[in-house]
Formats: sequence, structure tokens, C-alpha cells
Amino acid sequence: LQRGCCLMLRTHISFVVTLLITSAGIFGQSYSNGYSTLILMRSASAREAGMSGAYSASVNEPNAVFINPAALPGQAERPVVSSTAALLGLSRSITRLCVAYDLSENVGAGIGLLYFNGGEFTRTDASGNTLGTARYATYVVQAGLGITIASASFGASAKAIQSYVSGEDIRGNGYAFDVGARIPFAKNFLLGMSALNIGSITWNNSITGRDPLPWSLRTGISTEISHTDKQSQVRKGSLGKLDTIITPSATYMLLSLEGTVARGARIPTITVGTEVAVSELLAVRGGLALIAEDSGQIVYLPSRGVAGGVSYRFIADELPFQLSVDYAVSSSLLSPGGLNHVVSLTAALDRKSTRLNSSHVSESRMPSSA
Repeated sequence: LQRGCCLMLRTHISFVVTLLITSAGIFGQSYSNGYSTLILMRSASAREAGMSGAYSASVNEPNAVFINPAALPGQAERPVVSSTAALLGLSRSITRLCVAYDLSENVGAGIGLLYFNGGEFTRTDASGNTLGTARYATYVVQAGLGITIASASFGASAKAIQSYVSGEDIRGNGYAFDVGARIPFAKNFLLGMSALNIGSITWNNSITGRDPLPWSLRTGISTEISHTDKQSQVRKGSLGKLDTIITPSATYMLLSLEGTVARGARIPTITVGTEVAVSELLAVRGGLALIAEDSGQIVYLPSRGVAGGVSYRFIADELPFQLSVDYAVSSSLLSPGGLNHVVSLTAALDRKSTRLNSSHVSESRMPSSA
């Protein structure tokens, strides 16, 4: 099974790379990298950060509203709540709160809040005289909807953004939208595509004016290698027809490959990520950038593209929800020690799931002849 999945992965890598290069040629326009709201390009969860961003195809958590809204269907029948905190160094941090749930069997919705604390900095005039301190901050409110048609999923989300610099009377208000798709293909493969932050922010000072947001185009594939799924049969309906319930294995290996074309970049970033659930309670993950851009030049295996992480699910029958904690660490040029730290807490009110992170498949039913 592992040999077959690896062969299928190699077969489709060339397709994804070709798609990424084509996208770069169409959308990789030359923009200044000195724009604001770069925090919109940061990893939205510890799981995404731990896989170096190779996550648009396999995402299955409330933060999908920020990553790929096509993954919102199939979250859970009852709300799933996720809170994420990222420490970026230099007194900067990002906090997110997301909620997702299924409106029906094929429709899912999600809501997300983001707060970026840009830290304090010293204000000076043209002569270098100190004018005190100021603080930069950004708020984002986002809502999305996803729908599954046949086996494919599609989604869209809209966001409102407000940024300000205290002490300078500088404010910006913006609006944007995201769209995404997630399509299964071959055997146990997923293709994920998303276009994020399509919009702009308008500032109240005449110098900055209107600023396009840092849009990005993401394309990825993922596959999962798991142990034998558990099957059981139940009778359903007045006629007693048998249904086969397939419960995914609690242990698995997830492999992801992703490419991103971002505003201001001439070269797509290509990353790989993996996640291994060693038990029902514990999973480890890692990620690596294969190709990135630095000062307009292509860089292979950049050190800033390395990341890792871990997940743990707490078992407590007395709690009315299922609680898991995710942690990720990645390289950073600005943080003390050269590291960023991200922590996510997720509470699922639906306790039926037996998986730590149901990424590719969920509990499903297959009709069986009686």
C-alpha cells in the first residue's frame, strides 16, 4: 500500500509543479514587498505552521475559514472551536478564534476573528527627535461557507480588516474575499486550491492611500497512508436495510506537497509536509520548503522554511467536549533565538470522532445489500 501511494504521488507531482509555474507566469506581477497586513499570509494554526504551510488540501479544522473555505463542510454536526496564539518576537503576536460546524450534510460554515499586536515602536520627527511611542494593530473578522457537490467541495469567505497606528491617527479599512476548492482524485488523493486575500485596504492619510492586500494563490495535493479501517454493520429504517459504517484508522501518515504564488514574488514557494499519528492521542508533524525566493533569487532548501510540531488529544469522559492541543515551532529572522512558536487549542462538542486529526477521511456509511 505504501509503495503504491508513493508511486501515485510521484506521478502527480509533475502536474502540480506545472500548474504552479503557469500560475506564476500569469499572476506573479512585480509589486513592492513593503505593504502592510502581511500577517494575513501567516499560518492560521499550529497544524499548518508545523507542516510549513503544506496544508490547503488536507486542512480539516475551524481555521479552514482562513486557509481554504472549501474544507468547511464535514467539520462536525456540533460546533468545533479553535483558538490559536502565535508569538512572533519583538513583542508581536497573532491571536485567532474560529468556530465551524455543519449546517447540513453537505454544507458547512465558519467564523473567524484575528487580532495582530504589532508591538510598540518609538516615534520620531524628520530631525530624529523622539515624539513618544506608538502601537500598530490589525483586526480581521471573517465568515465563510462551503458546499460539497458529489465528491468535490467548494467554498468562499469574506473578511473585513481594520488596521491602525496609535498616536499617529493613521487608520486603514479594507475588505477582501477568499475562494477555494478541494477535489479528490486517483485513490486517496486530494487536490486543494485557494485564492486568498483578494481585495484592498484604504488608508486615511494621502501618502499611503489605497493598498492592495497581500494576495496568494495556493495549490496542493495530499495523500494519506493508514492502517485498515474498521467496518461494522447496522440496520437502518423500517425495512431493516444494512448499512456498513466505515470508521477511519486512528493511526496514519499524511503527506502533502504545496506551491504558493504570492503578491510581490516572482518565484513560487514549494513546500512539503508530513503528519504521523502514532496513536489515537499523539501525532507529530514536520515541514520543509523545497524552493523559495530571497531578494528575487531562487533558493533551494532555505533554512527559514523548516518547521515541526506535535498534537495531543486529552481523554476525559467527564468533559462535554473533546479537547486537543497543537504546538508548532518554525524558523524566524526576527524572533529571539530565531524561532516562532504557535499553540492551538481545539474543542469539539461532538465527541464521536476517534481520530486525532481527521484530515482525509471521516466516518462514512456505505449501503450494503440486506
